[in-house]
Amino acid sequence: EEVRDQEGEAQAWLKLGAVLVRGGEFSEAERVFAAGAEKFDDEMLSAAEMTYRGHSLSYHRGPCAEWTNAVEFDEWVVGGPEQIEDHRTVSWKPEEPRAFASKSPLIPKDECDRVIALCEKRAEEMGGWQKARHAQAATTDMNVKDVPEILEWFNSRLKSTLFPMLASRFPDKIKDAADIRAHDAFIVKYDMEGQRSL
Repeated sequence: EEVRDQEGEAQAWLKLGAVLVRGGEFSEAERVFAAGAEKFDDEMLSAAEMTYRGHSLSYHRGPCAEWTNAVEFDEWVVGGPEQIEDHRTVSWKPEEPRAFASKSPLIPKDECDRVIALCEKRAEEMGGWQKARHAQAATTDMNVKDVPEILEWFNSRLKSTLFPMLASRFPDKIKDAADIRAHDAFIVKYDMEGQRSL
């Protein structure tokens, strides 16, 4: 209602988005921030939109395949509520926080080899891999969204494999794979000479 009453106020759009974020309605908050940023030349709204949207419009959203993969997983408890930060509205009960590692590949090696070859080709065209995108954890990488063939492949894997797999691992936290969003995705290239710490 405040947004309706103060449609000309960027601050009202920001407040509505913040209320939605606190309520765990991230998709709705993203839409509000985007609509506000489109209406106003406001740095805070633009920053909020980028924070909650990232590059997510480039990546698959919506219905996903059912998880029917026969891949088995190792599973570990990784701490309790006092040892793991609650993420937004996801809270953890004792013994709930878990990590999973697949016992066999989720993505076939030939697909991985093709993605690496496409990245190397793109890097050659651009004069090298990207190295200045992440201040907190510097990597040599390639944006998935910047390579059309990789973006198409990645979106098909989000829909058929990655989102359904995540939803199957955390059914009490993720009610539907269609609710998951990829905000940023990149292929990382490791070099033992230059990135030994990784």
